[in-house]
Amino acid sequence: MTNFIKGLLAVIAVFVLSVALMPHAAISADNTKNVPHLKNLENFVVIKTKEGATHRFDVELATTREKQERGLMHRRDLPEGDGMLFLWRMVKERKFWMFNTFIPLDMIFISEDGRIQHIHPLAQPQDRSFITSGKPVRGVLEINGGLSDRLGISAGDYVHHSAFKNEHLLDR
Repeated sequence: MTNFIKGLLAVIAVFVLSVALMPHAAISADNTKNVPHLKNLENFVVIKTKEGATHRFDVELATTREKQERGLMHRRDLPEGDGMLFLWRMVKERKFWMFNTFIPLDMIFISEDGRIQHIHPLAQPQDRSFITSGKPVRGVLEINGGLSDRLGISAGDYVHHSAFKNEHLLDR
């Protein structure tokens, strides 16, 4: 491979990485009944409850081993409409802990189709105990502790994101 092609590939890689890591605007959770059709849910998720309420969260994606290991550690706050979405290619049981995490969190464990398997509410800061999904999951959404209860989000509701290939179900 020529030096020119190597340099070009390096520039492209830096550009793609910089776009992927760009900060995005915070979006508060809402209870809007009508969510427009969303073609690409990369930087946010929409949770639709069994009652039909919708809640939108701006998310930071944790798809690399480094981001998944760091998660929300060392952060002192998390805006109410924000969260972190952990995604894996393989569906399997997952374990989390709160070591070096200073914010109480709700951990929402999500199956391959986007259905919420279960919610571990109010995970305590600095706790070294493992929190497990209990069942195989494709993703985990972390939001502020107590927020899922306050918004009426529960097991059986759906998290809509392109990773779950269920964006089209928001129109129903």
